[in-house]
Amino acid sequence: MSGTMEDIARQAHQGSVVAIIQTLNERLADFGVRTRAILADGVLQVLCEAAKPEQLEQSILVSQIQEILEEISPRNIRRVRINSRIVREEQLLWLEEISRDPDNQLLWYEDITLTRPNFFKQLAQTFNNRQNLPSQQLALTPGFSRQLSQKNYRVSNWSYRQLLTVNYVKKVDCGKVL
Repeated sequence: MSGTMEDIARQAHQGSVVAIIQTLNERLADFGVRTRAILADGVLQVLCEAAKPEQLEQSILVSQIQEILEEISPRNIRRVRINSRIVREEQLLWLEEISRDPDNQLLWYEDITLTRPNFFKQLAQTFNNRQNLPSQQLALTPGFSRQLSQKNYRVSNWSYRQLLTVNYVKKVDCGKVL
């Protein structure tokens, strides 16, 4: 998986709706389905749009979306409502529109609840994510490395968030994107 794909997957796992949409769109492109999503009242509202009703076959689409979302396992998202309709590009306030008149706006909708991976699987995934960090993230600038050694930081005890912060500082210090 490329660095960008890993970043998107990581952001989706952290609950970023934008990253979730991007992941869904990439995985559902072969079906001719585009998605939009918004988090409203603790429920991830997903709108699936396609040119033809056949592309929005409920049983297939619901199982695909549930599989993708459970694979992502987004934090703090457990309940999902999947809505479907024929493409209407002009509507930006789609959630308001379908909430007001669902019978005339939607082909169908279905509520699902995501299952969480067990504790050990989550732990393994977290460990894998940390192992997959590029080694250059720890190759800090000389000035920053001196600061770390003066403060006696042990990088091996750092959290994932701290490593990302160090990587960000490194990018700023170097003046270039890695």
